[in-house]
Amino acid sequence: MLDVSSPTIPALMPHDADAFAAFSREEIAALIANLFGILPQRGCEQRCAGCHASALPQVSSADWSTTVRAVESLAAWAMRLKLTPQSGVPGALIETFRDSDPAHLRFSSADGVMRGIGDYAHLLAHMLRRPIKIMTSGVRARLQNGNLVLNGGDLDQLEQAARRAGRLSVSASIETSQYRALGEARTAEVLARTLEAILRGAFDRREMPEIFLDLMFFSPDGADPLTQRTLDLYRATVEALDSDYITVPVKTRLLDTFTRSIDGTRNQRISIAESPFGVRVSPHLNIGRAAITERGQYLKRAHPSDWLSILPGDPDDQLIVEGERYRRADLASDYDFRHHVITHLRESALGGFLAEKVHMTGNPLKFFRAEIDLTGASQHRIAGRYAAPGITLPPGVNLLVSDPLDDELQVIIPYKPLT
Repeated sequence: MLDVSSPTIPALMPHDADAFAAFSREEIAALIANLFGILPQRGCEQRCAGCHASALPQVSSADWSTTVRAVESLAAWAMRLKLTPQSGVPGALIETFRDSDPAHLRFSSADGVMRGIGDYAHLLAHMLRRPIKIMTSGVRARLQNGNLVLNGGDLDQLEQAARRAGRLSVSASIETSQYRALGEARTAEVLARTLEAILRGAFDRREMPEIFLDLMFFSPDGADPLTQRTLDLYRATVEALDSDYITVPVKTRLLDTFTRSIDGTRNQRISIAESPFGVRVSPHLNIGRAAITERGQYLKRAHPSDWLSILPGDPDDQLIVEGERYRRADLASDYDFRHHVITHLRESALGGFLAEKVHMTGNPLKFFRAEIDLTGASQHRIAGRYAAPGITLPPGVNLLVSDPLDDELQVIIPYKPLT
């Protein structure tokens, strides 16, 4: 097994040790360039009522040796091809999550050593030389004899991760199971201690990473009761922060942030003078599980980033799937056509991986962003309603694209398994 404390990247990976042996050289080059995330865990215990990713409560975690092998293989290919993940996207970060909470990550391991997001951030930073992004709704906590007990392993792993990550954020959410169980005051304490663990790790660095306290607006102006409760949790979290981390004047400025009107339909960052972290606001959208509750904003009336859109490239690039010809320029500009293409691809991948079920000419990994799913999750977890029941897929590469016409920002199409 690789010793990630002193990693070495083999310039040439033996075929039987290469996790991407089933991929062509052109596919691997496109995957590295368009890599959006490497997911070591699927599922989330928080069970947020409005989860945009529709996370299932059953958690699947990757094996540590499988993770190291995949990352080592990708690093070897990147060195061979002289590429860096997302090299064409300035400031791009590698996602470590989509429907999970990175603070709760635990790898299964034959040696019995407990490893989490701190170990994973260290592995990716050393092997791939790209910053990663971490977002958490708080470390796990419980009440014991009336006292709040926080998960020390989660706190330690987040502190380690903050020494390596490019961006970290803590979500002040009233939708989590933890908030429902603990209430506002205790949840604020959990979030404050979580943010402090991140700051401790960040303060050890020469350059601070981006750190944010996040919250969502359920309505454009935030005047609704749910947004007001969210703002109450935000203020309680700021109040609970220890003076070792922020001064009284900075705390006052943070508390005054929402005394002015905020456009709750847009993703936006708010910088606070002399604060070690900023504040981010985004619309709580009626997508994913939130579409059932209809307690948020409709996508057509909000203005979120189209963050999983077609990547820039040659507009004349073409992809032919079972005789149907797709041109990049049309996919990027015509949402009706994009919806038709996505529906065709998802239905074609039903019950397996797209590359194994249809004949294709062209390279889908040049068209779409991609993620590497290391967990071997059920297809339902991967592909939602476009899934065959009872099918479990091995670790593999998924295609990612938004479908604005269907109010989906995270369409996932299983593409090809790892070896």
